[in-house]
Amino acid sequence: MSEIVKELQITAGSIENIIHKHLHTSKVSSRWLPQNLSLHHQLQCVASCQELLDLYTSDKEKFRGRLVTGAEMWIHHWYPESKLESMQWKHVESTPPKKFKPQPLASKVIATIFWDSEGLLLIDHLPSKKTITGQYYAELTFKLHDAIKQKRRGKLSLGVWLLHHNSPVHRSLVAQQAIRDCGSVQLNHPAYSPDLTLSDYYLFRNLKCHLHGTRFAGNESLEAVVEAWFEGHDREFFFQEINSSAEKWQKCIDVAGDYIAK
Repeated sequence: MSEIVKELQITAGSIENIIHKHLHTSKVSSRWLPQNLSLHHQLQCVASCQELLDLYTSDKEKFRGRLVTGAEMWIHHWYPESKLESMQWKHVESTPPKKFKPQPLASKVIATIFWDSEGLLLIDHLPSKKTITGQYYAELTFKLHDAIKQKRRGKLSLGVWLLHHNSPVHRSLVAQQAIRDCGSVQLNHPAYSPDLTLSDYYLFRNLKCHLHGTRFAGNESLEAVVEAWFEGHDREFFFQEINSSAEKWQKCIDVAGDYIAK
């Protein structure tokens, strides 16, 4: 900026006015993305989104009635408040509030959460010292089938459309066989596209905001709060995200399979 002021012999304010108001230019930081998508992956994303969009637009009520979605998430025993969340009003002469550097996050557990347009179907908390394998996920698939049978009368008769991301565990032979044994149809989720995962950028984000600033003594208290949070939301909360999914798929198609803006 100083070099431009010296060269043009005008004030810094005038330069900023030209840059912002006349050239319509602003300085922005880079956006972090999960992966540098190849042309092949972008084409796959477009094809998957178009397929999902066609299913949705052909019969919206049928789509909402048959769709079941789910994903895994890490749930920590403690989420410290961010600087933005801890902001508070103060008088110009009062001492600013202090916020100490947070300690490393405490223990955490993996929760696999399945839901549909009517609400929560199943939460599974992975036992400590275990990992999610193809066999474990296959057993979860049968548990999900039982949960749907108990909570959603008639949904199994309609036929379940399962939408989950393309992790190796989900694609394993034993998990795929379990999905078929349950009579479910697996929809194609766009590859390498967490921005299109229904759970990640809606349910999980809201859940983490709810947990921020709370420290839990153990898994049991954490799991109880998580389940209570899901049960405390009505059908409209889940319905809105399913209903807005078409907009995200269309955005992905419009940007030729690239990551969509938040």
